[in-house]
This record gives sequence, C-alpha cells and structure tokens, in this order.
Amino acid sequence: PVATLSIMGNVDLNVDPLLYSLVFGESVLNDAIAISLFKTFFKFYTQQQQQSKVTIASSMEDITTSSSTVATTSYMTIAISFVVVTGLSIFVGVGLGLGCSWIYKHTSLRHYPHLETSLLLCFCYLCYATGEALELSGIMALFFQGITLSHYNTYNLSPQGQVACEQMFQTFATITETIVFVYMGMGVFTGGFQHWNVTFCIVAFVSCLIGRAMNIFPLSFLANLCRQSRGRRGRSSSSS
Repeated sequence: PVATLSIMGNVDLNVDPLLYSLVFGESVLNDAIAISLFKTFFKFYTQQQQQSKVTIASSMEDITTSSSTVATTSYMTIAISFVVVTGLSIFVGVGLGLGCSWIYKHTSLRHYPHLETSLLLCFCYLCYATGEALELSGIMALFFQGITLSHYNTYNLSPQGQVACEQMFQTFATITETIVFVYMGMGVFTGGFQHWNVTFCIVAFVSCLIGRAMNIFPLSFLANLCRQSRGRRGRSSSSS
C-alpha cells in the first residue's frame, strides 16, 4: 500500500480524504497485526525448538500419545499470546498518548514551539521503545499512540507547532518510503534474492488475496451499512 498511498496523497488527483484515511488505517493496522503475529509465532517456534532438544531422549511412545495434547495446548498458547501482546501494545500506545496529551494541556509548552515539537518526537520514540522493551509490538503501540495524539493532543499544540509537526512527520514518512523502495531495488539487483521458491510465492500471494478479501469486503459492508443508517437518521431528524 505504500505506492498506492503515495499516489492517492497527490494533491493534483484530489482523492477523497476518507478513502485515503481508510486505506492508510487498514494498511498500517494490517502491518501491525502481521508483525505481532510473526513475533508470536517466532517466539513459540524458538520455545518448541528448545523443548525438542530436551525431549529428544524420551521414548517414541510417550511422544505419540502426547502429540494431540501438545498440539491443542500449542494452538491455545499461540491464541492467548497473540491476544495478550495485541492488547498490551494497544494499552501502552493509548496510555502514553493520553499521558503526552495531559502534559501538553497542563503546561506552557505551546509558548516554545521548538520544545513541543522535539518532545512530541521523543514521546513517539518512547512509545516504540517501550513496546519493544516489553517484548510487545512497538509498531502497534506507536500506531494507537498516533491515533490518540491526533484526537486529543492536536488542539494542545500551538499553530506553529501544528505546522512544524505535520511537515516534520510528512518529511520523515517520505524519506522512509524512499529508503524502502531503494533498499528493495538494491536487494534485487545486487543478488539479495538468489533463491526463489515458486510454490511459497504462489501460496503466499493466494493467502494474501484470501485474507484481504475476508477482511475488506465484510468490513466495507459494515462501514457502508452504518454510514447509510446514520444518513437516514440525519434526514429524518432534518425533515422533522
């Protein structure tokens, strides 16, 4: 979605801001969920590798009889671990976002635009570092902190600080997007992808399509349904 958002963000195209927000929110949240899932599965994989070294000396009969129980326990552990990591990451992001908003509201930082801009950047890095230090998803924590800050802390900034923060973060976003494209291009032409597994590529591509379809179509249907019901209420209230 990086290229799609870059095109949709062009001022000359005059794209609907709601469409841009929906695509941006879905893509960022999808990336955060994917990273959180990967960390959960990788942590479980390393634990299984360590346990296999310990149980390799046990008899084959014990392993066969307990395989079904271990598989059921493993699936439950993965599900619980994912829910815990996701919930705690959201809690860290929202908590630090509210704390930052409280500080900006009850202090005189708006009189010092360079300080409020610098402190806001430090709070964003603090959120990511806190999530990673607690072995959570720093991306997801940072995403929900950004939602909290945009909803509560935008009005606490001075006019100069609002313009400076918007320009600064847009500049960082453009630089990082460019670095991603350059890194991928250099990886292709410098031989970083020498070994290709066609079966894995096909399975991954089909899985992405199915996963996207299972998420986008139901959520779009619910969003349009809520929007239509809200419009009907508005028309009924205006007519009355």
